Amino acid sequence: MDLRKIQELIDSTEYWDEVILDLKFHYFGDVIDIIVKKNAFSSWLIRFSRCIKVLYVTDAEWRGDIAVSDMTESQKGYFGQKIDVSLADTSDIYEVDIDLTILDMKITCYEIEVKEINAT
Repeated sequence: MDLRKIQELIDSTEYWDEVILDLKFHYFGDVIDIIVKKNAFSSWLIRFSRCIKVLYVTDAEWRGDIAVSDMTESQKGYFGQKIDVSLADTSDIYEVDIDLTILDMKITCYEIEVKEINAT
């Protein structure tokens, strides 16, 4: 799929300032899912597959002693700010720059998928 089409699909989720419900790593980092809240009934799944490299920085250093798993929904501060897709030097590899407010991430991967899923 071409770069413009993938960016349009991601932007069509209207993730800006929306609640990020979860970030999941599957298969030892080969697949990474970002789940964006859409409404009470559904969410958006943005899936990065065949990942080559994943770099991320969280707020753990300055957040204090509380673990994210112990936070209430209102305590979590993960909101979509930026998901920009570009092509790596090799035209079939994507580089993605992600800002989820208190988590910054860079993903290098071969495939990106966007789909609506049922809310969990």
